[in-house]
Amino acid sequence: MWLNKYKPETLDEFVGNRNLVYRLKKWYKEGEGNIVIINGQTGIGKTLLAELFLRENDFTISTFSNCEEKSTNIIKEKVDNILNFQSILEIMNYKEVGIILKDIDSILVDIIKIIIKSS
Repeated sequence: MWLNKYKPETLDEFVGNRNLVYRLKKWYKEGEGNIVIINGQTGIGKTLLAELFLRENDFTISTFSNCEEKSTNIIKEKVDNILNFQSILEIMNYKEVGIILKDIDSILVDIIKIIIKSS
């Protein structure tokens, strides 16, 4: 498919909102926080942007979609496990974990509660 053929491999190749890419890089460099919410219409590249950013900054990436899971409780449980447990391998390699959550409008409040509890 042509979409995969021309898919950007780096943030510098990401065509779109250059200001957003700049702000995201600046946010991470300055250590302003640890949660980013990217919101927008379907198909504008939100997931691609997140994946490129996380890959370039050597994060372990976990992606969950409310549309793909059989139960919203499964997503909440997986996010809770990631935020409250690091594998021995991750601790040894000092790898940060990036979580991409897709289509979670119906459980957003619950996810925020899980994030706050894990802090």
